[in-house]
Amino acid sequence: MQKIKHLNALRPAVVVALASLLGVTACADPVTQASAGTDGTAGETGDGDGDGDGDGDGDGDGSIQGLINFSFYPADASGAETQVGFSAGFRTLPFTQTNDFHAALAFGLTVPPAPSEIDAAEFAGVPAPLNWGKANVWVTAGDGINMVAGDDSTSASACLIQVGVGQEFPVYTASDAPMFSESCQPDTSDFTFDADYTVGVFGGDAFATNGFTGVRTPSELSVTAPDISVYGLEINRDDGLDIAWDDNADGDDPVILRIRDTNGSVLAATATDDGAFGFSGADMNNLSAGFAVLTVTRERAVERSLGADVGMTQIVTRVEVWGYLTLL
Repeated sequence: MQKIKHLNALRPAVVVALASLLGVTACADPVTQASAGTDGTAGETGDGDGDGDGDGDGDGDGSIQGLINFSFYPADASGAETQVGFSAGFRTLPFTQTNDFHAALAFGLTVPPAPSEIDAAEFAGVPAPLNWGKANVWVTAGDGINMVAGDDSTSASACLIQVGVGQEFPVYTASDAPMFSESCQPDTSDFTFDADYTVGVFGGDAFATNGFTGVRTPSELSVTAPDISVYGLEINRDDGLDIAWDDNADGDDPVILRIRDTNGSVLAATATDDGAFGFSGADMNNLSAGFAVLTVTRERAVERSLGADVGMTQIVTRVEVWGYLTLL
């Protein structure tokens, strides 16, 4: 299994490694050619298997809502190596709490949606754990999802597995855990920056197979301030925190800044990608003293239809840099 991000005091006591949640059945090799179907459309469909009837019991309305994450994490000061994260889920309960299902599955973190206001700090407190709902709101589609670069030189796959204790939930992920097929073991070369990918979503009995084009990854990202090469870098909250990165002024991707303190509270901002943003002392004093994690994320999100009267999926590609602070 790939080395997960080092969370120290932020790691919830109830979070266990993904390997301990895996179902006993290893996933099959997914189809590796992501050309079936047409962009944004689907043909004959099933009923979604969601049992969502809109009766207020948390099942949702029956429309399938998907969330696909394809993320790149550079090596960081914790000792975590460069990683590619690829996870997805489909259910009839919308993913309103987060657009980062991979963080919830692999790291045990609920990452709240980015603030809607640009260049303004927002203190969100402690996010609630991801609401997984009941097992019957999760949709089992085909046996895999593929990301294939436009020139066919690079591809990545996520396998269908069952996770959970007591209830089992069908999810898609890539991992180097031994029970995964070789095709679903991630490699850092699977992620190409600023590149077009085709996403193959294999529907099984739930919906027709789709091949979504025009899904583009963000450009590479590096943080130049603060000095995140120092693990536990001391930051005086009264002084605020100025963050700088290599800008992408020609791009439309937001840069999302989050600081998660030792209690799990999150201070965040959606910043213009001009290379600089500052949290004030007043902003920083919403956070508790002690260990904290800074993440700087450049991401792109698109929506694609799974077919008429079926539902849709959001596809989020991101590059995320982690730094580790000590707040004074």
